[in-house]
Amino acid sequence: MSNVSVDGETADYSLQNDSLFILVDDSTEAGSQYEVTIRYSGRPQFGVLQNRNETIWSSQLPRTQRHWVPIVDHPQVTMKTTFNISVPSGVQVWATGAKIGEEVLSVDAMRYRFASQKEVPASSLSFAIGGFKNDSIGYGEKKINVAVENSLGSEVDQQAILDASQNYLGSVEEKLGRQYPFEQLQVVVLEDHNGETKSWGASTIFIYKNRGDIDTQLMRGIIGQWFGVQQRVRQWSQADALTLSQTLLIKELMSENSTLSGKDHPKGFTQSLYSVFGPERWNSWQKGVEKWQNESVRGFMRDSISKMLDLDDVISWNEYANFWYDHIGQPLFDSPQFSFDKERSSTQKDSVAYEVHYDLNEAEGTLKLRFTATHGYFGELTTIEAYEVYPGKVDTLEVTFTGKDDSIVLQVQPTINTLQLSSKGYPTLTLDSFKPSSFLINELRKGESVEERAQAARKLGYHSDNPDLQLAIQDFMNQDLEPEVEAGLLLSMADITDGASGTEQVFLDALKSD
Repeated sequence: MSNVSVDGETADYSLQNDSLFILVDDSTEAGSQYEVTIRYSGRPQFGVLQNRNETIWSSQLPRTQRHWVPIVDHPQVTMKTTFNISVPSGVQVWATGAKIGEEVLSVDAMRYRFASQKEVPASSLSFAIGGFKNDSIGYGEKKINVAVENSLGSEVDQQAILDASQNYLGSVEEKLGRQYPFEQLQVVVLEDHNGETKSWGASTIFIYKNRGDIDTQLMRGIIGQWFGVQQRVRQWSQADALTLSQTLLIKELMSENSTLSGKDHPKGFTQSLYSVFGPERWNSWQKGVEKWQNESVRGFMRDSISKMLDLDDVISWNEYANFWYDHIGQPLFDSPQFSFDKERSSTQKDSVAYEVHYDLNEAEGTLKLRFTATHGYFGELTTIEAYEVYPGKVDTLEVTFTGKDDSIVLQVQPTINTLQLSSKGYPTLTLDSFKPSSFLINELRKGESVEERAQAARKLGYHSDNPDLQLAIQDFMNQDLEPEVEAGLLLSMADITDGASGTEQVFLDALKSD
């Protein structure tokens, strides 16, 4: 940070943690407005992606914009924008807003300018910098730009994307009865998604070669300009509200298969916060929306979809549910839970799966195991082995359960390190255990196999109500770890911190790692 001015006058400021405090006149009153200019430089370690082609672009993960521009990137914050971005000659820039100019600074440098005369959400600012082959087409008084990464060469039909963009934009406008909300549309086609799940920003769509069908990505991004940017969710966990609207429109406007590919997606990320906009959740909606509610309910949702945009700009699933309840009396206050295979072999019909929740009462020396069936169930008593692990010894005992829900209480010693269940002898049985954090930390330290340690690392994230675990995870991250264990710890940290500042570098390093 080199300079801050308020209404053209240099102002004193201070930096504390992630906040910039600017001193203004003592006579100011609440509600006063100022023009603040901030001059700064930095090397963002999060929020900006770079691939092997040296293309750089902005992430759309939550709270990423603050890492490359000093703003409060909350969905409620909106602003008019002007970007002046200088790059080496031969490199192009595409960004939020309309391209309003480019100039040669020297033999080696160019400057590009993009501006938005309409306020856009701070949480949707985006840009891409790299070597592109670009083309454009008029759309009424507006313009569509398509930039394809040079490395893709003839693998991508740029003209087809231009034509499709024009057609899809028109069909969505006609269905919604509303004009495209921005001056230009920038479509940027890249080789690799680098783990990104949300592929649109304000007036910008990112299409990834390894994400699957280009038409589906394009249509989703176009719809996302209304349901995703103009109307956006308050929390990432509420993504289903937008995905439902996108799905209803894409099912009506496109006849082709609308699923996406999960190829090259980081293993384990399907269970993290970042997956709510990801391909697996998207595909679940594409496969399950027609079974979720009857045709009359879905028909009302389709017919009233334009009215959803009259709700608040920043919404949650609850605003949608209240709208449906007021109009058709359907209490759809919980978003649906889909159960589809994850592009893997389907589960055998005779398989049985239980969740096992551990409830340790140290004061009374008891450990309660609660068995809840998640796929099939045993209709008769089933006995499995359990191993109580103590310092220097392991005690073996039997645990018996049956039915859809069952529980058993074990007497344990105060020094117990962990308890492990074995489904040996039941090849169709899968147990998903949720253990106390002390058990998981012990297994992370002393687990005999990489798989055991990785599972313990991942399950720490389910204790998101215990922020002290962040310190324990950071201690483990300073050690030499197997990739599977490191991935589990990163996902757990994401769950516990919910993307809090200070964890970004670790997450970015993992995305860059092999």
